[in-house]
Amino acid sequence: MLRQLLRQVLGRRPAPAEPGAGELERLILGAGEALRLERYAEAVEHYRRAIEFAPGNAEMHCNLATALKATGAPGEALAHYRVAVEFKPELTEAWYNLGLLYAEACELEAAEACYREALARNPGFREAQSSLLCLASYHERHEPQRVLAEHREWGARHGTSPQPPPPHANERSPERRLRIGYVSADFREHAMACFVEPILAGHDAASFEAVLYSNASREDGTTRRLRGYAAQWRSIHALSDAAAAECIRQDRVDLLVDLSGHTEGNRLGTFALKPAPVQLSFLGYPNTTGLPAMDYRLTDARADPPGQSEHHYCERLLRMADSLWCYRPPADLPEVSELPARERGYVTFGSFNNVMKLSDSAITVWAGLLHAVAGARLLVAASGGEVARRRLQSRFDAAGVERARVEYVGRLPPSEFRRLYAQVDVALDPFPCNGGTTTCETLWMGVPVVTLAGASFSSRAGLSILSAVGLDELVASTRGSYVEIAAALAADMERLSRLRQGMRNRLAASPLMDEPRYVRSLEGLYRDAWRRWCAAE
Repeated sequence: MLRQLLRQVLGRRPAPAEPGAGELERLILGAGEALRLERYAEAVEHYRRAIEFAPGNAEMHCNLATALKATGAPGEALAHYRVAVEFKPELTEAWYNLGLLYAEACELEAAEACYREALARNPGFREAQSSLLCLASYHERHEPQRVLAEHREWGARHGTSPQPPPPHANERSPERRLRIGYVSADFREHAMACFVEPILAGHDAASFEAVLYSNASREDGTTRRLRGYAAQWRSIHALSDAAAAECIRQDRVDLLVDLSGHTEGNRLGTFALKPAPVQLSFLGYPNTTGLPAMDYRLTDARADPPGQSEHHYCERLLRMADSLWCYRPPADLPEVSELPARERGYVTFGSFNNVMKLSDSAITVWAGLLHAVAGARLLVAASGGEVARRRLQSRFDAAGVERARVEYVGRLPPSEFRRLYAQVDVALDPFPCNGGTTTCETLWMGVPVVTLAGASFSSRAGLSILSAVGLDELVASTRGSYVEIAAALAADMERLSRLRQGMRNRLAASPLMDEPRYVRSLEGLYRDAWRRWCAAE
């Protein structure tokens, strides 16, 4: 196995010559500096040359894989991570990154195995356990109670402090102006900005002020725009959890809001230290945090029906009046196009979601839809590279779908990606993990979305969004009705055209984009939570 992998990653090169004096050290130092400065192409070049001199160095294979992944070569990166763990099985970083790549390639079982291998070798590897928890939201075979138990395990291992937090010095005045702290690694050009900006822009300045705690390593134009809404801005990327918690405590934040959950760049370790009297989580993660110190989770009655959902969470649920989401479309989205089916003579279904959401069950249903609608095509736009494309293609092959009927588009610049909406007539929401931002953007581009409502939050996001815009008829309760709804849309050009041309007005008039109504509802929940803390002993 190792020799085969080495031939794969090194090619059929002659045996390497011995490096000159200091040559290998120079290459390693140069590669490390290039990687640190995010000059990934340069890092790749240095590591390739260094590995010719020292092909058995596991750390260099691991670092080369990291640089290759950043340059958009996931297949080659996968091979080098595999070589790294073959040479040095105790290299948990390589196991972890190998798992991330398998997940991006839609190989969820392989990703889970890698995360568990990393944890077996380093039980305290917090990021690996968080990634394992994230994976549970996509994996259709994970039972809700097992998922909750694993989140609780994370909280017990990483979310408790040996010493109780000191008492909070915040003034217990229920109606005073409150300081709301928002913690995220995504105050930048990111899907989260579409939902966070309405909140920050709409706060009642007489009653609330926002403090933003950014865990991002770099800033962009979106960062600067969001920063303008804040009374204070703090970068906590270089701070330890304890230092970040002390900063928040010194700022006298009253309510601290987690926008990341267990996603990349989260600061749940800071929340575990309870730096604010009231702590809550929402938007960025479709599950419980598992943290004893997280008081609340924000949701809505469609995504988490009262009396049916509370047992899935460690936190107390607070429900928004309408939808959990309030969407502000990016300003650079193109105009809605004409219905492509009129010109082409056939219907194109589309999926623009994270490739990890494309479950075997969803693809089986989509294949059945293609069999049911003569001449229809499917456009799948997903990252993950050639590895993911082959994996998806094999699934459709197994379902008997002709290859010419499914088109795959890989990673594209945002402007090119968004032009793909002009090629799609009907969008298909994956399950059991639905789209969120993608569903909102797809609707804004005039494309109706068909969804299947399940029993968990992650499988009811589509229901919540479509109900908020008055498109309940596009929500299926069974896999069979999912196919029926999508096929009926495909058969009715007039209805598709009306939906497409009227979609933006529909969204603009709906609770999904009623920013003042949304922020007042959110502030009401903040105030109620604060009053409860003030009233407590």
